[in-house]
Amino acid sequence: MRRKIPSFYLQSVDSTQTEVERLLGSGLRPPFFVYADHQTQGRGRLNRDWISSPGASLLMSFALLVDSEGLRGLSLLVGYSVVKILGSDQLLLKWPNDIMYEDSKVGGILIQSRSRELQAEVIVGLGLNLRDIEGSPYRALPDSVAALEPEDFASRLIGQIETNLEQGFSALKPSIEELLWRRGKWIQLALSDGQIEGELNGLDQHGRIVLSRGQIVHVSADGEIQLVS
Repeated sequence: MRRKIPSFYLQSVDSTQTEVERLLGSGLRPPFFVYADHQTQGRGRLNRDWISSPGASLLMSFALLVDSEGLRGLSLLVGYSVVKILGSDQLLLKWPNDIMYEDSKVGGILIQSRSRELQAEVIVGLGLNLRDIEGSPYRALPDSVAALEPEDFASRLIGQIETNLEQGFSALKPSIEELLWRRGKWIQLALSDGQIEGELNGLDQHGRIVLSRGQIVHVSADGEIQLVS
């Protein structure tokens, strides 16, 4: 029997990520999750806004306790867990934290962590597009994905993440690499101080992206994949 994980529903909130921070600050201990129909100040990677229309996305954040070793490649491990729970072979992972359907983004993951004794207190933010929005460059999840009930989905997802953390990133790396968007293709990686191009080979043992260009191999923990025109 799946255990009951505390949940908090808000019709509208500034950010589910911020709400989890508030609950942790009040003394609530992980695991638990927050979900909402709408965010007014949704947060994404690189301090970007996560923009959504009311009811158009599944918006949630959850708190976990993770051993320090489990932080390696965590955004990819979470993305892998999401794809497995959704059960669609049409979904791929764009390094380091996006979920793709064909060449369009359908979801994103945001990881925040802070050390707490022997474990890290981790907040995982997740947004999944449930329907197309006119004028948006993003797409909805494919029709092959069944309707999502937030509490059931979140409970199953947290259980899947915990199971995958027990296995560890290194053990799951080959399976995660099979889902890498643009693997084996020539890409451009935009960095804070410039950009590099190369073939996306896969991941190293820490979840960093590995590109090759001839005999040169480049490994990076940062950056954003861009298509080469």
